[in-house]
Amino acid sequence: MRAVLFVLVMMTAAHAQQQSPSGLSDEAKMTCGVAAKADYIKGDLALMKQEKPIMSVEATIAHRRLEEQYCLRLTRCFLTDETSQQFKGAFQACIHDEDLEKHDAAPRE
Repeated sequence: MRAVLFVLVMMTAAHAQQQSPSGLSDEAKMTCGVAAKADYIKGDLALMKQEKPIMSVEATIAHRRLEEQYCLRLTRCFLTDETSQQFKGAFQACIHDEDLEKHDAAPRE
């Protein structure tokens, strides 16, 4: 659910700036985002199958790297300038949302 919200926020931000940051159509951006999420879920399931009741340090690191790669790929679907504040903020928001989902937490107010 949060991934869908992230996508909508990114599309709204791009339209507000009157530009197509990634040069892709809205449909292509959505397709890219869906593909990124599908690959992330596949990778996550593969890691979960390997886990024991308590995750090893290596498994924890591998899962974090998977989240980072997913967020980077998802952000690249919508924005191309990796040095922009918008890109950095979108990437950080994605990582934050994944952390909240992983721990079934709510953001602080």
